[in-house]
Amino acid sequence: MKRKSRLTVLLLLCLALALSPAIAFKTADAARPTTATPAADLRATMAKVYGEHSYMMVIAMQKQFNQSKDLPQAMAALNANTNSIAALLSSTYTDAAASQIKDQWKKHIQYFMDYVTATRDNNADARKAAQAGMNSSTTAMVTAMNTQNPNINETKLLKNLQAHDTYLLQSFTSYAEGKYGTTYSAAHSAYARATLIGASMATDIAERYPSRYKRSTTQTEAAYFRQQVGEALGEHTILSVLMLQKGNDNAPDLASVKAALDRNTQALTNTHQRLFGSNAAATFNSLWNRHIRDYQDYMTATLNNDQAGRAAAKKDLGKFVAELTAFQTGRLPLNKTKTYQANAMHGAHVITAFDSYHAGGYAKSYEALRTGYNHMWMTGNTLSEAIVKKYPSKF
Repeated sequence: MKRKSRLTVLLLLCLALALSPAIAFKTADAARPTTATPAADLRATMAKVYGEHSYMMVIAMQKQFNQSKDLPQAMAALNANTNSIAALLSSTYTDAAASQIKDQWKKHIQYFMDYVTATRDNNADARKAAQAGMNSSTTAMVTAMNTQNPNINETKLLKNLQAHDTYLLQSFTSYAEGKYGTTYSAAHSAYARATLIGASMATDIAERYPSRYKRSTTQTEAAYFRQQVGEALGEHTILSVLMLQKGNDNAPDLASVKAALDRNTQALTNTHQRLFGSNAAATFNSLWNRHIRDYQDYMTATLNNDQAGRAAAKKDLGKFVAELTAFQTGRLPLNKTKTYQANAMHGAHVITAFDSYHAGGYAKSYEALRTGYNHMWMTGNTLSEAIVKKYPSKF
């Protein structure tokens, strides 16, 4: 009997020793940082749609103030973004609750447009009424969201939304006064605050419904990094297209849009320096600025009806795609073909947005803008995961 017991213990011990490497491997693998979790997906998605809302508001307010030909299409793009936000809320809360929040959201947008009209008409009373409407709709939205999700900190969300509103108004007011430097610094602040709001709401949702997100968390360095990369690349797309619109229209704020784009490039360069060192950062900066110049050269050639110039700019843009792909795949665990295709697609979206705008095809232009923005967030997802895999100790 004792011998049988000893044999059983020995067998169990051998089994444990045989399995222990696999167990150890699984534990180490589970602890490895990653950007690809359900909660991180939600964080990036919500930051993306709220960020898009912010820049679409900036553009729509400018178009409303100028009564631009593409105002209806700019508003349609803004409304499409509203539908994206509502769809996200519907997947989380009840349809009735999502519909209620969407209605308040649309009212909120309309108050901003009323503010723009009142500014153009120099109607101080109407401006005050519009601001009062903004405040009431913001409060109503926060109350509705908190009712659906008690995890939401009502005070914190209200303060963040009010700060976002303030930045949007500052951006527009500066634009109306011709203070274009402030216009775009405030636009960037509004965008950053909007992505923060989206990320914060994602955290509240993931904590409220942990089983839906496989008990993963939004609060990891990798998830935050994923958001940062997508945020910067998405802003690059919007500013690139906006720069080309301004150049096409010979707008007085062209230089300020380009300066905002340069600041975005510097932020991306700083990230490269932190990860890869100063030499790699300098190489990236040179490459990235080169493709922005290609956009500008293409625009200039188009305005001058210079077909050879257009072709030359496109050809150099193609060379940039190949060189950027080599730069990225030489440093990170990325699929060369997919990386090349993603980089080429970015250029195609920007060129399509400009070509369509120049030709008066505004619906197609804004469709390309939105597609390009979303594409760059997807590109950010891929790049950030590759970086986290390559440098896990940094995350």
